[in-house]
Amino acid sequence: MSAGHEETVDHLLDLCKRDQLDDAVSLEALISSVNFFNKIHTTHVVPALNALSESMNCTEMMTNFARITLACSEAVTVGASCLAAFTGQPLDIVDPESGVGAETGLPKVIAHMGQLSASIRAHSRCIRRRLPSNSESQPLCFPPGLSVRLDLALYQLVICARCVYATTKSTAQMVATQMAEQTGLDAAMVIRECLAPTVEGVLAETDTPVSSTTPPETSL
Repeated sequence: MSAGHEETVDHLLDLCKRDQLDDAVSLEALISSVNFFNKIHTTHVVPALNALSESMNCTEMMTNFARITLACSEAVTVGASCLAAFTGQPLDIVDPESGVGAETGLPKVIAHMGQLSASIRAHSRCIRRRLPSNSESQPLCFPPGLSVRLDLALYQLVICARCVYATTKSTAQMVATQMAEQTGLDAAMVIRECLAPTVEGVLAETDTPVSSTTPPETSL
């Protein structure tokens, strides 16, 4: 990792240790670093993996896969809970076991994010429990093509987490404005002014193809 990327991470870790890491801190440098390494991975690593014909030891890769998916699922859960609180929805809507659901609009998106996070969390923990404790004596081998598909799944999940984070941040700023004006926060307005432009921007930035007729909440 280059010095610039290390400095970005070190700065955020330092703020976290001093309990100064909040929504006011810009994550643009970190996002730029992630995009940089994603591009390197897509350009150089994936073609090399596709060129391999034999199986590869994937124990460490699966360990990292489970760890990252768990982190992303927690991020999506937190973001969905914040959106529910900001728009006056019951927090139980994020928990699929609560039985609280929604049919349309932002509440449906929030409920879907809760279901997605719960499913990912359950499968990730299942993967971790089944991984061999000793990767040398019990190597877990997969064909390279499977590694590529797992990478794609992680990439799409990270994009989803980014969309939720950015939407939550924009909604929080709107909440502050609405509180000053002593008016309620409308869920439809959150979709129109926060979620829609955020999803469109992130998908465009990451070159993620999506139909022009697909609503942003469906893309997410």
